[in-house]
Amino acid sequence: MHGLFFFFLFFSSSAVSASSAVKFASPSQVDSRSPPMSYVVMARKWRPLAFDEVVAQSHVTVTLQNAVRAGRIAHAYLFSGPRGSGKTTTARILAKALNCDQGPTPAPCNRCRACESINRGTSLDVLEIDAASNRGIDEIRSLREKVIIGVSKQSGHKVYIIDEVHMLTQEAFNALLKTLEEPPAHVIFILATTERHRVPATILSRCQHFPFRRIPSEDIARQLSRIAQQEGIEIPEEALFLIARRADGAMRDAQSLLDQVVAFAGTSVTTEAVREALGVLDQDLFFRTTDAVLAKDRAAGLNLIEELIGQGGDVGEFVRGLLEHLRNLLVCRIQGGDSGLDLSEADRLRYRTHAEPFPEQDLQRMIQIVSDLDRDIGDVIQPRLHLEIAVLKLIAMEPAVSIDDLLDRLDRLEERLKGGLAAAPPPAPRPAQENAPAPPRPSPALPEPSNRLHAQADESLANRSPSPAEPSAKPSPARGEEGASAKASAPSPAPPVPPGPISLEIVRLKWDEIVGRVKAESISLGAHLDHGTPRAVADETLRVGFPARAAFSASHIRRKKREFEDIAARVLGTRLRVECTLEGSDAEPQPSQNPGEEQEAEQETKTEVASSVQTVLQIFDGEILKR
Repeated sequence: MHGLFFFFLFFSSSAVSASSAVKFASPSQVDSRSPPMSYVVMARKWRPLAFDEVVAQSHVTVTLQNAVRAGRIAHAYLFSGPRGSGKTTTARILAKALNCDQGPTPAPCNRCRACESINRGTSLDVLEIDAASNRGIDEIRSLREKVIIGVSKQSGHKVYIIDEVHMLTQEAFNALLKTLEEPPAHVIFILATTERHRVPATILSRCQHFPFRRIPSEDIARQLSRIAQQEGIEIPEEALFLIARRADGAMRDAQSLLDQVVAFAGTSVTTEAVREALGVLDQDLFFRTTDAVLAKDRAAGLNLIEELIGQGGDVGEFVRGLLEHLRNLLVCRIQGGDSGLDLSEADRLRYRTHAEPFPEQDLQRMIQIVSDLDRDIGDVIQPRLHLEIAVLKLIAMEPAVSIDDLLDRLDRLEERLKGGLAAAPPPAPRPAQENAPAPPRPSPALPEPSNRLHAQADESLANRSPSPAEPSAKPSPARGEEGASAKASAPSPAPPVPPGPISLEIVRLKWDEIVGRVKAESISLGAHLDHGTPRAVADETLRVGFPARAAFSASHIRRKKREFEDIAARVLGTRLRVECTLEGSDAEPQPSQNPGEEQEAEQETKTEVASSVQTVLQIFDGEILKR
């Protein structure tokens, strides 16, 4: 009885085990418990397999296709360019074009045994060598011994792809020279490098060189969009451009970043997810920074930096992003459009609108400030402090004013001064006590810079002692008795102009009077005219010569020559066209009574110019940008 019981128990256990074993063997259970298939990253999965699939390198692919079609295959090629631009990929495609069963052909089939083995990297006729790890002379000697071995198929080619060839030693390059110059007929060398300048000239002269270009962000974003559609990934255009700009012209990097973003956000990717996954700063932060600069809002600028630090942002990355942001604004301001921007259409429209209030000179100065910070930010102990100082400098920066604009403002200022004085009522008669001080007259309602300029001009004229050759200016009616006293002390006018054509002698005789009249109507124009000398009168044209150091004065007279011609016509009684010329070392020298007179005059001119510049800086609260 006990034996029967144990037999039944053993049989039952065996049956259960057998049924369990059968249950494990079902296909669904095997699939669920077996390890998943290895994942192929996008950079490998979407690697181009034909010349037409290579992005933004048509100048290389078209040339190679034509060479294969015409049978003009060189024995050595050098592919140079930035990383991820397609150098090694193009080398593999060229190897397939030469060894395809349907070839040589510019369009390999990718279905024959030769193409498939090259795609898998198992072909015996295409050998890829990493020069970074096989850089010595022994490896090159071994390569020289192997090149004499024939190919595995008839009429094929043995292709050696040497990647990062610039890493070879000088001895290895020397050992490669002879083989590279006269290889066997079936051998082709394709050298690839990211640093062409490190390849010896003796190697370059033995190769056909094909420079690969940095891929534009727009082309990268378009290719990523095609990949996303094939992979079933939803991603907006702005997010694609963020990835493309972060890849910096490298397609392989862009595909790897897209892989990383999908792993983070899934198949439905947003722009915020891309920023968070890749650590990209929000573009709005840079626009708000320049808004604070435009509004002169120092508190807003410091708050932005506080926000950046609070979000864990990197100061160096912010500085580089701000530099690129200012560069985009400058491009929009100079070109009047957005042709040079690797941005989405929405960002381009935003930059076009945002760049309008910024003058070109101010953007250049802002870029210089941020560039200096970018150069030094990696070496400072407190990068946040230096960033705050730079932002405050941007906010405190005053708009730049060109010299021409400044002179135009001075001319308009003089006209307003003369108009205000002429419109003033005539002064009341003085009381009996002429020596008593008169009450102060109300000044005309003009902006503060105008009053300051007028006061400084009056003070300068009052302290200046007139030279014997310089006549007094024509008195203004608004000056009252001051004008009368000036008129009484003025020298006698020049003799009248004799009838007949105007000669150079007549112009020289009346020149001081012409200059005086000009100064009476425009101080700045008269100051520039002081540097000129009448040189010739011919064909109703007066030629006024200026020394080379007074080129700016000659340019100013040319711009205001109609006003000068009107004044000269009133003095001379006839109208002459004015022509300003610069006189160099070949000009007729003027006799000098004193050998040191010219040096003293030049030094006096420099002193007057320096004093004038300081006066202008004080009036307009300016700064000298470039000497």
